[in-house]
Amino acid sequence: MNFNFKLRATLILMLILTSSLVGLIPCQAQTNKKIGFADFGKLKHLMPEYDSLVALSAEYESLFEKELYALTNMIQEKSKQLDTIIGQSEKDKLIVQLQDLTSMLNSYRITAKIELSKTDHDLFIEVNQRIADACERIKDKDDFDYIYDSSLKAIPPMIGAEDLTEVIAKELGLDK
Repeated sequence: MNFNFKLRATLILMLILTSSLVGLIPCQAQTNKKIGFADFGKLKHLMPEYDSLVALSAEYESLFEKELYALTNMIQEKSKQLDTIIGQSEKDKLIVQLQDLTSMLNSYRITAKIELSKTDHDLFIEVNQRIADACERIKDKDDFDYIYDSSLKAIPPMIGAEDLTEVIAKELGLDK
């Protein structure tokens, strides 16, 4: 009985899919939309403040890395001490300290990742806004329905989309 239901459901799904292909059921795709794309990463690289923002971001990252390195060194030193201690009660205390330090290290890694993400967002907010504003002006001026960031690998290329990287660069005054 369960197999019969699965078979019917599969057949119905196949009928729906094939009927839209052969025109039995009208299928309205939004092919009349005017879509553009631009490599926002390339546009950011062209902006004069990009290098200084990346340098600031690297400074923040370096601070977090130094803290992570210091915690890692403390853990390694405590681990070396563990090999030299003979008394069980002292070993137990050191093991608790190692566990606390490891927990602190893991927590700090998570915190560092979040803070670095926030910092990058804050540093590049004006750059990203300028690109978004330029996209809006291009959309309004040239009747585009949508402009997407082609530097994001999660978005596949769209058939018929127009590359607007150079147009947006010109709108931003970055054309060379």
